[in-house]
Amino acid sequence: MSASRWVGCLLSLILLFTAGSVQAAPIVVDNLTELFTGGNASGGAQLSADNNNTDVSNTQGPSANFIGLRTGSVTNTGPGIISSTDMAISAGILAFSTGTLSTAGTGYLLYDTTPGVNLAAGGTIDFNFGTFNLGTDLNPLTLSVTLADTSTSQQVFAPPISSTGLVQIPLSSFNAVDKTNIQSIRIDFSTTGRGIDFSLNNQGGGIIIQEIPEPASIALWGVLGIAGAWYARRRFTTKATA
Repeated sequence: MSASRWVGCLLSLILLFTAGSVQAAPIVVDNLTELFTGGNASGGAQLSADNNNTDVSNTQGPSANFIGLRTGSVTNTGPGIISSTDMAISAGILAFSTGTLSTAGTGYLLYDTTPGVNLAAGGTIDFNFGTFNLGTDLNPLTLSVTLADTSTSQQVFAPPISSTGLVQIPLSSFNAVDKTNIQSIRIDFSTTGRGIDFSLNNQGGGIIIQEIPEPASIALWGVLGIAGAWYARRRFTTKATA
């Protein structure tokens, strides 16, 4: 086959496999732009709990900025105001901190996604940590995600986090729930120690679910790889017999 006919066949294969194949856009769990409401955040953007208390925001939604009705909460362990645990969302950033006398601080984001979302395509739940301070006690952050269907829930933990960068939790880890019908998504942050500060930013879209490429896209790259190997072998054989 001549080089021109070979190129024509290759282009035909590309058109065939890409005609129905479009890379899926990420599913935005939360783009981190919409403030909390209710609780101590009713007068500002920040949820705050001190002196062994809990602060919970109003359920907020529906919104184009997060996947379902959103509730936020923080709980502080430790006495006095300077042991407070705070969490705020504003302008594409989630900021979380514990006070200088806090022995522990936790927070969660809960998204009610009824009547259900389909996450069966697989992929990862992505978090982009823009800043991170281990605080006085140098204890890492514990991050987990809980998915729930109509009858079952499953919690999966990320490896302990102690620095900035991208953290991903594979959806394949959730093998005990019906991922075609997820009714809620809960994200938990847990710290044990004083003066821990971190932030998530909305680089790449915020807290997102990055689905795997569609099967047609995967097939295309497979075809191109096979075709490339065949063409390289053909050129080598032609040179060897020349």
